[in-house]
Amino acid sequence: VEGLTAVQRGPVVFLEWTNPVKAVSGRPLAVLETVEIWVFDRGLPTGGRSLAPAEVEKTARLARRIPKEEFRSFQGRAGARPSGMALPFGFDPGLAAPKSLAFAVRVIDSKKRASDFTVPVAVDIRACPKPPQSVGVRVFADFIEVGWFAPDSNIDGTPLENVGGYAVYRYEGGGPPRKLTPSPLDGLTLEDRDFEFGKAYGYFVRAVAPGTDGA
Repeated sequence: VEGLTAVQRGPVVFLEWTNPVKAVSGRPLAVLETVEIWVFDRGLPTGGRSLAPAEVEKTARLARRIPKEEFRSFQGRAGARPSGMALPFGFDPGLAAPKSLAFAVRVIDSKKRASDFTVPVAVDIRACPKPPQSVGVRVFADFIEVGWFAPDSNIDGTPLENVGGYAVYRYEGGGPPRKLTPSPLDGLTLEDRDFEFGKAYGYFVRAVAPGTDGA
């Protein structure tokens, strides 16, 4: 398994990785039967090294087992390799939310042979703002104005001290969303001038935690 990454977005950590297509010997793998995702929510690993199965099974818990029949439902984002997969891992954002989490992934083939675990990947859990409120649009002759209200607290219920900015996205039909803000926007409105009359657009807005690009 290659390229495991973990990124927090609100009360969810999004995991992405690539399943192997060859054995260590270079020969094609037998059919993959299962992918296992393990989470460390206490006793986080240190040292950036791969752990033996016994270590992982002792200190982590199995968060998700994905059988091959469900692989298609967890394919990675558009443009990723066919063997790429993604999983959203939700956690309780309340006051008892973990301060950090770590994840490791392994695969099991049709002969019940398990791969090594990936090197665990850790993510520090931040108190992120709630989503912006009351997103709305107004159409003018030469631009579409997208507006919203600031969130009133963090996702864990703690007071919101400040917001690092806002990220605005636009989508058309069933296509993927396109980010309209290269960097977080300070204000509460955005003017979208790249549009055509007669087409339908949708917009959504994320609040960004101070000092990060994570929302």
